[in-house]
Amino acid sequence: SYGFYIPEAEFIEDMDELLEYLHSKVKIGCCCLFCNRTFRSSQACQQHMIDKSHCKIKYDEQADFDELSDFYDFSSTYPTAAGGSGGGGGG
Repeated sequence: SYGFYIPEAEFIEDMDELLEYLHSKVKIGCCCLFCNRTFRSSQACQQHMIDKSHCKIKYDEQADFDELSDFYDFSSTYPTAAGGSGGGGGG
C-alpha cells in the first residue's frame, strides 16, 4: 500500500473531479503528479512515482497551486465584513 497525500483536502469542492483529473494525468498523460516528468507508459509513470516516493501532489510553488486551483474553495477562510454586505457566501 502506498500512501497518497492531498494537500488542503478540507477545502476541495469536488473530490471525485480532482481524483479524475489526477487519474487522467497519470493514466493518459503518463505524467508524474509530483515532478511532472512524462513517461512512455502509465505503468512506467506509476513505478517511478512509487520508486521515488512521488505518490503525492506537489504543492510548494504558485505554479503547483495554479494547476489545481479550480478544485479548491478557500472562501470560508476569507474574513467577512461586519454588517454583512452580502458578498462571497453562497455556494
